[in-house]
Amino acid sequence: MVATKNGFFKVDFNTLQKQLAFQMDIPDFVRYNDGIRDSEGRFIIGTMGFPVIKDHIGKVFSYSEGTYKVIIENTTISNGLVFSQDGFTLYFVDSPTKKVAKYAYNKDTGDVLFLSYVITFMGESIPDGMCMDNEGMLWIAEYGGGCVSRWNPENGQRIEERKLPCPNVTSCCLDNNLNLYVTTAKSNIKDDKYGGRLFYIELN
Repeated sequence: MVATKNGFFKVDFNTLQKQLAFQMDIPDFVRYNDGIRDSEGRFIIGTMGFPVIKDHIGKVFSYSEGTYKVIIENTTISNGLVFSQDGFTLYFVDSPTKKVAKYAYNKDTGDVLFLSYVITFMGESIPDGMCMDNEGMLWIAEYGGGCVSRWNPENGQRIEERKLPCPNVTSCCLDNNLNLYVTTAKSNIKDDKYGGRLFYIELN
């Protein structure tokens, strides 16, 4: 599944043929930015300003079988949507806040209830995309920080980090061997030769 400004498409990567899966009625001044599926098959989708980023005009939607609703409002740059292993907790990053928020998630209705902020970034790094490992720890891409870092969402402690050769690290996911795929973006730094590349980090 691939998100574009014009909707969500199923893409066959063998033939590169695409087929429209669905679209939501969103304003022209926003675009999709991150998403995940819950255990019941709903798509949880965040938006942000486009082409200009503006404060608090984004939302997080829940989409299922042709219907959708807003579950989180007044966001700026939606990132890092991750479910806990049991599916009853949703973690979310609104990047400019530099915090990871924790929500109780109702599987029956798809509604959320804000509980607390569980992680706060204090330095120059901005939290971007993230994923959860089999121990319930969060791996968070650090935009501007040149790394992915591992955090405990129960106590907010940073456990470790893995450096990348470029500053803008944008997202990460784990493969079946519990190793990391990491995406990056180009920066304005003259010597940034690796920004925009996909990296693979062996953890095991």
